[in-house]
Amino acid sequence: MKKGIKLKEEKRYTTLLKRIDTLKNERSLNIDLTNPEDRRILHSYNHYNLINAYKDNFIDNTVDYEKYLPSSTLDEFEALYKFDKNLRKIILDNILDIEETIKHLITQSFYEYFYLQCKNDSSSHYNIEKLHKEDEYLKPLYYDISNLQILRTKKILNRADIHAEFESEVRKKINKSKFKSQYLRQYTKKGYFPMWVTMNVLTLGNIVNMYDILKHDVKIKMLTRLGLITNPNDINNNTRLIQDFSDMLKLLNIFRNLCAHNERLYNFLLPKDKIVDNRFMNIHKIVPKHYNPTTTNFLKRSIFICLFIISLFKTQGERTSF
Repeated sequence: MKKGIKLKEEKRYTTLLKRIDTLKNERSLNIDLTNPEDRRILHSYNHYNLINAYKDNFIDNTVDYEKYLPSSTLDEFEALYKFDKNLRKIILDNILDIEETIKHLITQSFYEYFYLQCKNDSSSHYNIEKLHKEDEYLKPLYYDISNLQILRTKKILNRADIHAEFESEVRKKINKSKFKSQYLRQYTKKGYFPMWVTMNVLTLGNIVNMYDILKHDVKIKMLTRLGLITNPNDINNNTRLIQDFSDMLKLLNIFRNLCAHNERLYNFLLPKDKIVDNRFMNIHKIVPKHYNPTTTNFLKRSIFICLFIISLFKTQGERTSF
């Protein structure tokens, strides 16, 4: 070990009484063991989930060691914990609704597009008679597996690799769920699993990959149904919207996983490389014009971006209620 480098102290298990003693006597947190409410809180919550996760707002920043502000109490920790827990429930419920909508629209747009292709071209390579089977609808033929240049970046999306991963994941999900999931069990004897049934066992992460490899015209149909595309012939604007929707799904997936795994949400910040530009879904119309770039970027890394995305799927009345 190099000189001058001090290893961090290992985190070992300590008893509840020892943790209380540290909080009360070393870090000056107001704890009254004669108070039934304080005792209830101490015995009801995991120390890491309550104290460590939410201590930032209660730390005294005027000293160079961990000490709590004089006004800090256990019931304030609990109040913030419950607020964040309820916030996660609201956000997760809304994201799950959006996830269901997106799955439905992908399926609807996918089949409508290929049915029309076969109807208009009798020599089409697409097999509409078998397209309800996973051995058919998972084929590369039905997707765009060409490399894609990501707008505003130098990044190249290898969609052939994404398709291969997506197909593998779908087959694993089917094999794992076909004897457990009520959606798939009835199709086990049939020997195939239609896309509209398989969708029920796919994660939002799977859908992110699926969207990226959908054919351009399928995406156009889907985003038109959502009301995001109003002129299918506006190539430049629609190309941007298609890319924005992909970014949007990826952001939603981050927040979905955050909520599903009970991570702290209220002051969560996305990595700086996830900041969207001001044209993203016309977000510049929502962010106050007097905000400077630093504040605007901070806002777009916070839960605000999640609230903004959710609002895109709502009517004006639903948005106000939300």
